[in-house]
Amino acid sequence: MAAPATASARRMKVTILGEGRVGKTSLLQRFAKGTFDEDSKSSISAAMLDLCVISPVNGITKVGLKIWDTAGQEKFRCIAPMYYKDADAVILVYNVTDAKSFSELQFWLDEVREKARENCIVAVAGNQADRVEEEKVSLAEATEFANKNGALFFLTSAKEGMNVNDLFHEVIARKYPEFKSTAPPAELRNVVAGATTMAPVPQSAQQTAVMERAKKPAVEAFDMEGFHRGSVRLKREAFQQNQKKPGCC
Repeated sequence: MAAPATASARRMKVTILGEGRVGKTSLLQRFAKGTFDEDSKSSISAAMLDLCVISPVNGITKVGLKIWDTAGQEKFRCIAPMYYKDADAVILVYNVTDAKSFSELQFWLDEVREKARENCIVAVAGNQADRVEEEKVSLAEATEFANKNGALFFLTSAKEGMNVNDLFHEVIARKYPEFKSTAPPAELRNVVAGATTMAPVPQSAQQTAVMERAKKPAVEAFDMEGFHRGSVRLKREAFQQNQKKPGCC
């Protein structure tokens, strides 16, 4: 029987996939930093961000996320599997105002089913949902696609912040249900230091811990400037390696 996951043991790799200009980088920036860049350019590389996310429900449970933001242009498709083949979860993003970006989700889903882990969690995000008057993909159509493929589904707006946190939190909770539990995580159930048996923490102590953690942001601080610099570096080594392979790109 495996030991209960602890804060240091809870880890997830999440990869964001989809066509270019659907808002993958903006979703990540909104979740991690709470900001939105109107002048954000289409990614021409893959970039990775490490985050420690704290449960918004109990204010205690922590999960370490390694999130990969990938380039969506067709010429980069042949190297995309290196970023999701061992992912715990993938988020497939489309632009609600671009029907083609939605139809291409089937390509990405087929790739994930073929090359990623068998139990990889899949979520679908209909981004730029604030542009209601320009909508080209109906809610019913998107919901049907997600349900048919056993995927989570959220309409999101990186610009307005709509459902962005909910999307990532639900993905986390699919692997770590305790992330959305009101009970304290297993590692806090020791009353006496060095105790070998598990015992509940007194309710007052639980409440105090939750209140203290709830005062802190759900995502701990990180270097967004460094994230952007890493994104712009093009991951030259990875691209050079893969471009040497015959038939790639």
